[in-house]
Amino acid sequence: SAMALSMSLNSIISVSILLYFIHRKLNGIDFSNMIFTSLKILLASTLMGLFCIYAMEFTNDYWHTGRTIVRAGILFSIIGIATIVLFSTLLLLKVEQVKW
Repeated sequence: SAMALSMSLNSIISVSILLYFIHRKLNGIDFSNMIFTSLKILLASTLMGLFCIYAMEFTNDYWHTGRTIVRAGILFSIIGIATIVLFSTLLLLKVEQVKW
């Protein structure tokens, strides 16, 4: 656990230093826009995660059939629909980086 903590601290320090230098080089960064966009992405990701949890619970009976092809089909269907949920939510929230 000490190694995980040290890696996390190292990442935080590295990102902080890089943001400082890019802030100086670009004569400022719009942090409020960056935070607002991050919150939109967090909301869309949370909705996608909730969909995945619900879909796995809904298809729980089919996971015990023993047929690999059925389980793979269910899994790939959930992944595909979850991706559609994520990008649809990002488009509805009008995230600038996601354009149709």
